[in-house]
Amino acid sequence: MSYDHRHWLIERFEEGKRKNPRWSLRRFAAQLGVAPSALSEILSGKRPLSAKMSERLGKKLGLSEAETKLMVRHALLSKVETQLPDDGVINALREDLHQKVDQETFAAISEWYYFAILSLSEVKGSRFDASWISRRLGISRDEAAVAMRRLVRLGLVETLKGGKYRQSTKALSIETKGYEPAIRQFLHQAMAKAGTALDQVPAELREVCSVTMAIDPKNLDKARRAVKRFRQELTDILQRGSKERVYTFNVQLVPLDQLPT
Repeated sequence: MSYDHRHWLIERFEEGKRKNPRWSLRRFAAQLGVAPSALSEILSGKRPLSAKMSERLGKKLGLSEAETKLMVRHALLSKVETQLPDDGVINALREDLHQKVDQETFAAISEWYYFAILSLSEVKGSRFDASWISRRLGISRDEAAVAMRRLVRLGLVETLKGGKYRQSTKALSIETKGYEPAIRQFLHQAMAKAGTALDQVPAELREVCSVTMAIDPKNLDKARRAVKRFRQELTDILQRGSKERVYTFNVQLVPLDQLPT
């Protein structure tokens, strides 16, 4: 996750330029009581901010007490983040913990409940029984039975004594490039499940939210990387402790407007 304490500074600087064409970095620095060179490095992300400096700048910007505290927090988190291994190192380590699914295999298991059956194997009291799985997932017994046989045949599930089972591979990693129809079907189903949950699942057992904003499309690649980091961090948090339920987590970032013609 990226913690950008510069948001307030950049926003106020751009606002000044809109109001006054002669507005400059030098004038903005004088208003804040910092050297122009220092402000330039802060805005470009080359210079970290201390808690004391963040608090002083927040007051100079006229931020509320809550906004100033948030700016301080983001500045400190950003400073810590720069000391962490880069995404390439982290992603390489995570790749060792996942098994990539080839196109043919994914096409065979692209119905949402195949992955749910794999995750159910980790839930307390799980049983490799079509009736039990159908009740837990709300699918037909025939659908459960067909999926169970296919998962075993593909080497993704191993049956154990006492009617138990487990996933016989590392966590599965799905690359979307190359088999778009199957992944689109899977994602459509996942989003449909979220829509159903919005109406049927109590609020305390779900989290559904939406934010609408104007963006610079040049930041989309950076946003994708941030989403990937957040998704990994959230997975690490939720998979701790006693596993009792199976959840799905979906992220959508899509345009709402039409490009001008």
